[in-house]
Amino acid sequence: MIGCLKKHFPLVAILSLIAATFAIYWPSLQNQFVWDDTALVLRDPLIRSWRLIPEGFRHFLFTDATASDFYRPIQRLTYTFDYAVYAFQPWGYHLTNIILHAAAAVALFLCARRLIAKSNKLAPLTGDFLAWLAAFAWTVHPVHSEAVMYIASRADLLAALFGFAGLFFATGADGKNSRVHDWLAALCFLLAMLSKESGVTALIIWLAATLWLFDAATFRRWLLVAVSIITIYCGLRFSAEKIAPPESTPTSFAARPILMARAWAEYAGLLIAPANLHMERSVVNIDQGDPMQTLHDAAMRTFEELIGFALIAAFVFWILWTRRHLPAAYFFLVAFLIAYLPVSNLFSLNATVAEHWLYFGSAFLFIGAALSLHSSPLRGKLLLGILACWVGLLGARTFVRNADWKDQRKFLMTTAMNGGSTPRMIINLGTLESSEGRQKIAIAYYQNALKESPDQPFALLGLAAAYMRAHEYENARATLQRARIIPFVHAEALEKIAALEYQEHGTVRLDLLQKAAHLEPDNWEIQSACIHTLADSGKFPEAIHELEGVLEQQPYRAESWQLLSTLLTKINKPDAATAARDQAIAYDVHLKE
Repeated sequence: MIGCLKKHFPLVAILSLIAATFAIYWPSLQNQFVWDDTALVLRDPLIRSWRLIPEGFRHFLFTDATASDFYRPIQRLTYTFDYAVYAFQPWGYHLTNIILHAAAAVALFLCARRLIAKSNKLAPLTGDFLAWLAAFAWTVHPVHSEAVMYIASRADLLAALFGFAGLFFATGADGKNSRVHDWLAALCFLLAMLSKESGVTALIIWLAATLWLFDAATFRRWLLVAVSIITIYCGLRFSAEKIAPPESTPTSFAARPILMARAWAEYAGLLIAPANLHMERSVVNIDQGDPMQTLHDAAMRTFEELIGFALIAAFVFWILWTRRHLPAAYFFLVAFLIAYLPVSNLFSLNATVAEHWLYFGSAFLFIGAALSLHSSPLRGKLLLGILACWVGLLGARTFVRNADWKDQRKFLMTTAMNGGSTPRMIINLGTLESSEGRQKIAIAYYQNALKESPDQPFALLGLAAAYMRAHEYENARATLQRARIIPFVHAEALEKIAALEYQEHGTVRLDLLQKAAHLEPDNWEIQSACIHTLADSGKFPEAIHELEGVLEQQPYRAESWQLLSTLLTKINKPDAATAARDQAIAYDVHLKE
């Protein structure tokens, strides 16, 4: 019986991880696109055709949205696959995320059991069980639900999948197929980095593992491999076309230890009792407008700091204890620290905490905890019962959370109500209300966002658009004049001023549109507005000339070729129009339909 269990346990474990993933995440198949999903799927021209895959490696993410520092071509590549199969049906993209999470869970189990077997003298079945227990808790944990339910967070899934796979192949490189395993591991580590910047931590963890499991010669060999991988990555990243994102004020060095302690406490709460989950999180003190509320929040943050420093001290003690008494758990805890440091507030990022940042690193924490509990004198049926109840509650919480991502309204409202009421979230609520015709509510949201951040450019642009839809032209004009002096959105403000002039007086301000187009030649929305205005004015040759200039810089836009085909038809050039139409079809696999 034991022999049969030992033989078939890995297969049973893998099937249970896959089954658990689909059981708790299948409701997300009914969810829609939310937030950045629209930018990365609905508006990215580089995912529309297989022919554009090389072009996708030459651009950062958010091609037609706010510029970013995210170079993640593998994420874009998976969207290309999804678009070819599902077009713009959200369930297909959610299905891919579920499959990737299941694959990452399986890869985690396989690499964990191999690392445990190499580092511990446990019986094989015991080691496999602990690897499965850690992988199962990681699979169903609701803190990871954002990475799975949010299509735009697919980078976390991919980086983890390739990171775990790289560790799996690398640890199997001591047999007769070691060269093949080495190559597969190196490829996986590179793909992890091309999926998400923090994917480099998988490679660093493996370098640490070579010192722990092998000899100095193996470490030196892998160090050369790591340098080669990073060189290839840097060659791709730094040769890609990038639009600089808006500048942000870096966190002061004096504040970083405080934010690190707060984040540690925040993450500990999320991992142990993940009741209050939401997309936008922050551990920075925010002026709430009400002095008493602001004072209360500041006191709670101070309390969180103290808890954070205490938990950090406890974690250091845990590491020191395992180093002496349980070396295998010690390695996994160090691996967790390696994966966690980039998001610990040691470096200044675009947020202070985020649930999906725990996706990769928490796996090593769970493995270290499983090994530590197994060596604890408290182990027994009672501990197993508590763990079973805890894991069951985690899965139930994850299942329930699917509803939080149902659609844009539910997502935004749930996030705001659960404590993520940041200016960015308030702006998105305003945009939603404005798009659905509730301009007074939208204006109130934008004004609230501007109270917290008076020069927030997107709040100003959104407020101006809401004023225009409400026919409050003077307020719209005054708001756009405020936005116009902000260099980052100067061109967008000019384009909206032109739209305001036309809406209020029927005046076509082609001069403003052309100036905006000149200021931001890569902004397709502005270029399109200028070209359409020229065409609507009967200036077809000028419109074609402008469009051809855009296509010289961005030849990958199917929409641009479609528009060129239409304009060429207008001036009676059918052959050229057909050629442009064929080019559009080549850059969008669904245009034939």
